[in-house]
Amino acid sequence: MPRILIVDDDVVLCRLLKNFLQIHNMESDSLYNGEDAHALFSSPEYSRYDLLLLDVTMPGKDGFEVLQAIRANSINIPVIMWTASGNPADKREAYSSGADYFFFKPCDPHELVARINALLNARKALVEN
Repeated sequence: MPRILIVDDDVVLCRLLKNFLQIHNMESDSLYNGEDAHALFSSPEYSRYDLLLLDVTMPGKDGFEVLQAIRANSINIPVIMWTASGNPADKREAYSSGADYFFFKPCDPHELVARINALLNARKALVEN
């Protein structure tokens, strides 16, 4: 079963998403700020996750800072970023920082699960070849 790490300061959203992902045969854990995410990806603990769902706007380190640190350490995990800001510049910055996909909140949860599955399948195909 794929394991997803959700990093978002919206605790209620994280709980809802955890339940939705469970229905779709995915496990998830949540962190609620960029500092905790940065610390996790600075340790071997990150390897238990198959995909990162990362919010842009959080207290302390934002999602861009977290993603840049992850990519600077050559950590190859699929990353979906999202934000409620509606600012098109966030989407451009997400991709230039190394995100694999980007959503504006709110998004269709079924589309989110489809994108997660597509990224996980692409990663699996790369590993098998």
